[in-house]
Amino acid sequence: MTCCGLHSAIPFGDQSAMGPQRALFLLLGLLLLGLLRPARLVAGDGEGWWYATSVAEDIVAAGQTVEFSQVPLVTCAAYAGHSSWAQLFCHRDGLCVLSEQAVVRDNSTGSGDLMPCWTKHPPSSCFPPFEDAGEAGCFYLPESKMTWFAGRDHCKSLGADLAVPTDFGAFRTYATNANLPQDVWLGIYDQEWLNGSRVARALWARGDPDGPPQDCGRKYNSVIADARCSETWYFLCEIK
Repeated sequence: MTCCGLHSAIPFGDQSAMGPQRALFLLLGLLLLGLLRPARLVAGDGEGWWYATSVAEDIVAAGQTVEFSQVPLVTCAAYAGHSSWAQLFCHRDGLCVLSEQAVVRDNSTGSGDLMPCWTKHPPSSCFPPFEDAGEAGCFYLPESKMTWFAGRDHCKSLGADLAVPTDFGAFRTYATNANLPQDVWLGIYDQEWLNGSRVARALWARGDPDGPPQDCGRKYNSVIADARCSETWYFLCEIK
C-alpha cells in the first residue's frame, strides 16, 4: 500500500505517559468498533468521537498525511487522538495513515480501493472549512475556479457535493451576507437540481434556460443562469 506519502514527523505527545485507565478506555472502544460497524471509537483524550467509514485511497492521500508501518489499530487510534491536526485515520494490514482530510462518515467518493477509516465528523455535521448558514445550508466556497464537473469532483473529495439549497430565499440572503461572487456553479444539470427536482421557472434569469449545450447551472447575482459545463467559475460545495 503506497497511497500516502510521509510528509513530516508529527509529534503526538508522550505515548508512554498514557495511563492504564486511558489504555483500557481505548481498548473497550476498539472492541465495540470490531463488533459494530459503523461504530464509534473514543481515542486520545477521551473527549472526541471517531466515526467508522470507508474512504477511497486518493482522498486519504490528499493534503497532509503521515504513515506508520506495522502498527496495531489501538496504537493508530492513539496517534490520531493525540494529533492536533488529524481529521481522519485509516488502518489496513498494519499500515496506519493519519490525514488532515475532513470527510464525513460513509464517504465512498474518489478513486482507488476503499480503506477502513475513522473520521471526527458525523454525517451531516457542518465543520470547517464549511460554514453553517442556518436554513440556507452548510457551504464552502473554494478559492479556485473550475469547470462544473471538476468543481463537483472537488466537492465530493470533501464528502460534499455542489450546493442544492432547499430554501432559495434563505440562500439569497446568505449569498448577499457572505459576499459570494456574481457567478458560482451550483448543483444544477440539465435544468434539474442534483436531487432530481426541476429548477423552478421563477428562479431563472430572463432568457434562461437556453438548453443544450448550456447544460449546467450557476448562481448569477440573485437568480440562476445556465452555461456550458466547460466554462470555469467559482463553485459552491454543500454538506447535506
